[in-house]
Amino acid sequence: PHLHPNLACREVLMAMTSLRLIGTGHLASALRAQRTLWRGPRVSPPKAYDGGQKLHIARLSSLAAATVVPATLAARRRSRRQVLAVRAVATESPPEAIRFRESVGPSIVLSGSSAEEWAGDALVLFVRGEGDDATPVLEAAAKSTDDILGGTISVFMKEESFEAKSGSAAAFPVFDKAFKRVVLVGLGDKDPNAREVGAAIAGAVKGLKGGSVGLTRAEGVDPQALMEGLLLGLHADKRFQGSKTPEKDKAPKGPNTVELLGYESAEDIDKASAIAAGVVFARELVNAPANIIDPITLTAAAADMAKQLGLSAKILDEKDCGEMGMGSFLAVSRASNLGARLIHLTYSPGGEVKRKVGIVGKGLTFDSGGYNLKAGAGSMIEMMKFDMGGSASTLGAAAAIAQLKPKDVEVHFVIATCENMVSGNPGALHPGDIITAMDGTTIEVNNTDAEGRLTLADALLYCQQQGVTEVVDIATLTGACMVALGKDITGMWSNSDELAASLDASSKATGEKLWRMPLEEGYFEGLKSDFADMKNTGPRFGGAITAALFLQKFIQKEINWAHLDIAGPAWAEKPKGINSIGGTGTMVRTLTDYACKV
Repeated sequence: PHLHPNLACREVLMAMTSLRLIGTGHLASALRAQRTLWRGPRVSPPKAYDGGQKLHIARLSSLAAATVVPATLAARRRSRRQVLAVRAVATESPPEAIRFRESVGPSIVLSGSSAEEWAGDALVLFVRGEGDDATPVLEAAAKSTDDILGGTISVFMKEESFEAKSGSAAAFPVFDKAFKRVVLVGLGDKDPNAREVGAAIAGAVKGLKGGSVGLTRAEGVDPQALMEGLLLGLHADKRFQGSKTPEKDKAPKGPNTVELLGYESAEDIDKASAIAAGVVFARELVNAPANIIDPITLTAAAADMAKQLGLSAKILDEKDCGEMGMGSFLAVSRASNLGARLIHLTYSPGGEVKRKVGIVGKGLTFDSGGYNLKAGAGSMIEMMKFDMGGSASTLGAAAAIAQLKPKDVEVHFVIATCENMVSGNPGALHPGDIITAMDGTTIEVNNTDAEGRLTLADALLYCQQQGVTEVVDIATLTGACMVALGKDITGMWSNSDELAASLDASSKATGEKLWRMPLEEGYFEGLKSDFADMKNTGPRFGGAITAALFLQKFIQKEINWAHLDIAGPAWAEKPKGINSIGGTGTMVRTLTDYACKV
């Protein structure tokens, strides 16, 4: 039952020291291995190792491979428990790269200066566009600035044929004035898209290496949305660039400070900053590779964020989940040596609670497909770090809601997180297996690559036990939804017209695209099983609908429920608007607005 001494002499050993698990009788060999490992090329010794220091995640990168050589099934199970125990202690705190940060861009401050008086690096002025050709018409601040510049702005627009369409931008340098550069931003002829305008400003000032930007006010442009667009448009993920990337390319781009000229309320700044921080947290969780984000480190990041922002956190390990009967969730996790965790964060308003809301996110930190392996061109297996996009958006919304502190609403955030791998571990999922969910529902698994709905089934059941009256699940669930709606639109299924209308209104208010899809009950025929209560996948056609119908079977009749499939918009293949390449943090803004409604 003991660890093989050669294995105890390598990566496993250092974590075992802190756990006091060295019981092999090979202590001298173990100590030699520590010294050898720390002299080796892959791992540097800690600056001060006291024999009980917790291990950084990098030292466990090959831990899953360095398991035991079991002689019996019982030994194999014990060895896996030891691996999980080592892993859990070693990652009690999340890697710095995935910790939540309240500040995600330049500081934004109110300024008492007018546009003409302001001194700094770039002055942002707004221009209306009249008619079909978007003929530029200067806003008040732009007109007064043009006057002190002797008509330079008007001449520039004419020479450059500047069209003041919404989101257009142009800039030119200024000499012998208190500000060094003028940035002109188009608003179009109708109500401008404030986040799009903010993103245009971000694009125009990204070239700054620090310094300050003065942002004038435009009538009819929502200040909060404008600042959200600016902060999100400036975000660029540079965390994993190493020694071969020049330091100048790794440095944050854009200004250090944005000064608001002519604005009156700091409340818009606070709201925009909170929402941007939540979106960036979600983006960076999605962007982190599977050797950084796994079920244990994702749990650590969630608990760390909760501690920072005052959310309560309850973490269930595999034993806890097993005792609650979460056979559907745990069946997916057992092929991985990293185990499973159920994350439950709660926002409480501190006063009377009039609404209890649940948000459930899919948390597959890597999806190989299992025995129905993702293989061949178009399988996207190299992209499957983003299969925890639903959990990332859930945690992003939790972070934003915790900072905004809405009244009267209690929000439960639930994530069942694991990997979907291939192995001979006891209980690892095979095609054809029959598993049992928390409520006793039996499921015939005819495709191990339809695993997300299996984890969500138990997570939804658990969430409903918390007394919520409405629950929204969010998941990168089906390629079928991408085929139906493309890369920019989230699919929504709901058993409640009221909840669907509320989410739709929130998506429009926050600039995210959502489209309600049908819960066609007749399609459930394709999920019927000859041997269990249901199968986990149906026929080829209508796959996004049958996935939603599967989840609906785990919703109590009195609960208002919506399912959001974000397989398309969770990832951006190229920069567009407020999004850079990579994770988008989609639906964080929608879910935050929905939860904060009075």
